Amino acid sequence: MINNTIKPRLLKANNHRKTYGKLDELGVSHDTNRYLNFTRKSKQLKQEIILKLKSDFNFEFGFKTFLFLASGHEQLERFSALPFDNIICVDYQINYYSCTHISDTKRIYTIPTDAITAFSILKEVGVIVDVLCENNSGENLGFGSGYSLSSQLVLSTGLPIFNPSRLIVITSKLYQKNNGNYLVAKYFYKLGYNQKTELKTDNLTECGLDFDKNLLTLYPHSSASLDYFILQNRDNPVEKVFEYKGKTIHLIRGNLFDRIEDFDLSFLIFRSKYQYTHFRNNYPKIVDARGLYRYRNDYFDLNNDTDLTTFVEVLACKSVAFIPQNNKDKDWVELLEALALNTNLTDIYFFHIHNDFSELYRLFEHNRD
Repeated sequence: MINNTIKPRLLKANNHRKTYGKLDELGVSHDTNRYLNFTRKSKQLKQEIILKLKSDFNFEFGFKTFLFLASGHEQLERFSALPFDNIICVDYQINYYSCTHISDTKRIYTIPTDAITAFSILKEVGVIVDVLCENNSGENLGFGSGYSLSSQLVLSTGLPIFNPSRLIVITSKLYQKNNGNYLVAKYFYKLGYNQKTELKTDNLTECGLDFDKNLLTLYPHSSASLDYFILQNRDNPVEKVFEYKGKTIHLIRGNLFDRIEDFDLSFLIFRSKYQYTHFRNNYPKIVDARGLYRYRNDYFDLNNDTDLTTFVEVLACKSVAFIPQNNKDKDWVELLEALALNTNLTDIYFFHIHNDFSELYRLFEHNRD
């Protein structure tokens, strides 16, 4: 288990220079001062909001919960016209947490955090989201928070709170396509659900979406073209287990963030130091799989399998987890061979949602025979 009193320090994220400054590695300008002030107080904010939201939230059976990411911080009272019982507005530019009682059955909550922190808060409180609105996801990876809300990695952190039977998503593909630095994923918003249905304008009323769409944003370019999806029947995790050179290997078709607290270390890939910081604040046992770390007097380049293996051994990890994240050049069998030499390590987990880790599945079939 990792010694919590001596933590590895990230020196360089993803082989890029530090992003604390006016421009990040993509040449994108960020609201650096506001961001830094927010990250310094985010841990304290998180615990305070959890306590207040647990007391305020309306868990009445049958009530519908609407989650608005990057809601903005102006004229939030306009959301009282939305036809939902619990309306949660998330934006790191909101000044403070609040709960406003609109009626006996309707409440508006304002959460002054980024999306990753908000997902963690809502998971802790036990909130289940029925409608997700994300039509202002952050051009150029997000001007303030340093990441795009619609990236699969970010939305995966929200999966534990999304209704697994039926989730309505309001977004804007046009907004995404007009964003020069963000490519809409091939599996856009599928996220492990069995069925994805795009709603037409004629179907909105029967799905409870009969309201003025201009309520959703004060920015005309965000509401000019909205898209509506219903995602249904999220798959249950499917796990295949086999023994390999003294280690137990777990191949799991499912979401890492459903179980991320269970592992000593989880290896992810981040687009910037900003994104890494948000994740690290909420999931302290994650590392950048392409980062350069210093631990005590040693340096570890996690791009290198030998360094990664030594890093895991030095930290006395017994379980580690990986996700593919389009890391097409990675030789996962070679990494497995290196990790098998670690005498302390007992379990290695590989999580995926799509058809990844094919070479490891072939290894599973070979060992099963």
